[in-house]
Amino acid sequence: MGKMRLPRVPPNRSPGTPLGASGGIEAVFSALAVKEGIIYPNAQFTTQMKELPFSPVTTISKGNNLPHVMSNSFGFGGNCSSVIFSR
Repeated sequence: MGKMRLPRVPPNRSPGTPLGASGGIEAVFSALAVKEGIIYPNAQFTTQMKELPFSPVTTISKGNNLPHVMSNSFGFGGNCSSVIFSR
C-alpha cells in the first residue's frame, strides 16, 4: 500500500465486548460503512502511541468513498477470520 494512510477503527470498543457476537456486530458496522460511507470513531481513545506514525480515528466521518472495508475477528483458540466488504 505504499504511503497510503488508511483509517484504523476498532468498532468493538463501542458496543463493549459481547464475546461471540462481536464479529457479527463488527460485520454489520463494516457493511454499513461501505453502504453509507461512514468511518466510525475509536471509542475511549486518549493517547497516541509514539511508536506509530498514525492515530486512530476519533470522530465520526460521513460521506466518505469507501469501496472496501476489512473486518478482522480474533477468537479464542485460534478461531480467527478476516472479511472484506465491497460495493
